[in-house]
Amino acid sequence: MSRSYYAVFLATRARIEKTEPTVFKSLARHGDIHQAVIDKLKDWRFFNVADKLDGLRKMRRNADYFLNMTIDKIEAQNALALANNIYTLI
Repeated sequence: MSRSYYAVFLATRARIEKTEPTVFKSLARHGDIHQAVIDKLKDWRFFNVADKLDGLRKMRRNADYFLNMTIDKIEAQNALALANNIYTLI
């Protein structure tokens, strides 16, 4: 989950910074970058991509922090497919 999310998150962030190089420089906390990328996608009216990235982010967070949850092969494949889909859209 993490690799699927971070691969597409970093590609999306790089795509945004290519157009607006200083857009994320003023963030108060480093962790705010994840929501800032989603918000910038919404500003650009890429609502579908923003929603998909946010969904993948939640999947990653559940897999990484809720150790009592079981992530099966199908969920992992779904995360990878979602990341691939997002990548084609950015």
